[in-house]
Amino acid sequence: MSRELQLRPKRVLVAYSAPSTFVSTTLDYLMALKNFTDYDVKYVHVTHDAQMHFDINEFDVLFHNYCARLCFDGYLSPDYERAVASFRGLKIAAVQDDYDRTATLHRSIRRLGFQVVVTSIQSDFWPLAYPKSQIPGVKLVQGLTGYVPANIPERGNEIIPLSERKNLIDAGSVIRRQSKAVEAKEQLEDDQADAFVSIDERVVANERDAVDCRQRSNVRCWISVRGMLNRPV
Repeated sequence: MSRELQLRPKRVLVAYSAPSTFVSTTLDYLMALKNFTDYDVKYVHVTHDAQMHFDINEFDVLFHNYCARLCFDGYLSPDYERAVASFRGLKIAAVQDDYDRTATLHRSIRRLGFQVVVTSIQSDFWPLAYPKSQIPGVKLVQGLTGYVPANIPERGNEIIPLSERKNLIDAGSVIRRQSKAVEAKEQLEDDQADAFVSIDERVVANERDAVDCRQRSNVRCWISVRGMLNRPV
């Protein structure tokens, strides 16, 4: 290998799906490869029939991001798949939802020839999620699908234990006050309900008396009418 090739930074091609970059964590993940490594990083959109108008073998490493989902047949651009199949460098695939359409995921890893898979699944469960018979010869690496961004405020002081904090809120007293407030509210609602029941009973009684009066009045009126009808002409 020439000295020039030894000194130049590794060229990394990151494959992703542009419609997924509206999610900030996905965009941060993608940009971290450029911002926090000394590699020469380039990006290419590889879904929705995207075309590869360059020689993919100009790069040393292909890093396939999880947002270009491997678990969906037909989601990746056919032109991209042809380019990946002819790629002579190291092929790395990052997976996010390892549980989704696992048979299709395993088939895509085999078909495209990825040599390394970055997964968030703990190594104890790799035999279940990635049986060696389904992805023979593939190296698994545990990683995360997100990270703490670099622009968060720096922590000025060490974390103080709860027992030593002066302005610590007494959660128990807060809960007790809330419980008392809830009990008072429930009692008020019960009192109001009793008052409404009492009012309803009086209204019903008044209506019943009114009906009785109307009924008695109607009876007297009917008796009077019958008396007029029975009166000899």
